[in-house]
Amino acid sequence: MTPLTISSRAIAMAIALGSIPATALAQSTASDRSAKDANVSLPEPPENGTPGGDPTPGATRPESSCALDPQQPELTALYANRGHDVTAFEQPTFWFYVPLAREQVAGAQFVLLNATERKTLHRHREIAVPNAPGFFSVTLPPEVGLEAGGLYRWYFLLDCAPDRTEDPDLVVSGWVRRMLGNRFPMGGPLDNPSNDAIAEIAERLAAEPDDPSHQQSWMELLETLGRAELIGVPFIGME
Repeated sequence: MTPLTISSRAIAMAIALGSIPATALAQSTASDRSAKDANVSLPEPPENGTPGGDPTPGATRPESSCALDPQQPELTALYANRGHDVTAFEQPTFWFYVPLAREQVAGAQFVLLNATERKTLHRHREIAVPNAPGFFSVTLPPEVGLEAGGLYRWYFLLDCAPDRTEDPDLVVSGWVRRMLGNRFPMGGPLDNPSNDAIAEIAERLAAEPDDPSHQQSWMELLETLGRAELIGVPFIGME
């Protein structure tokens, strides 16, 4: 019989969905069975920077109940996705555009995994999606801290109402690395903004939406990220 090969992405999604208890996988990882013996393909995290992620869902499953407007932007995670998604903070903030109102959402989760995507470090199960489509953010809680130099995988999972399947209807994901010694400049390269630069510009505009300089910085940021279609979208909440 040919041994089953399990992809790291399949394992990560199983953990994110709760299909495989993270503790069980952690125990398996700590056992004598190596990844090679178990025929599990693990990623090779880069020494610096971050791997590529999935800032948009790509496609919606046919059985999904999501009432999406094809003329409107899709669910989007705001990050550069150019190998430079880094932070100087233990509890960074992640920004998303959600194209659905609260009554259209059955549930939303934010899940943080370790670099090999084998262990769940944090699961925010009851994210309160705002009343209307727009930008909102998720910040890691005080009890969850990124280690200096550590690389982490995250997922944002959304179920539309009514929820017809066990799997999430929309999924976006990415990576974040905490830089050593809080030495990374807040701004970062203009053509490749860090996670902190995106969060800082977003928070300034959310706090002072009528400030022309903040509006200009936000517009330039969205254009840099290739998300010009999101210019003018309102800020509606923070978790």
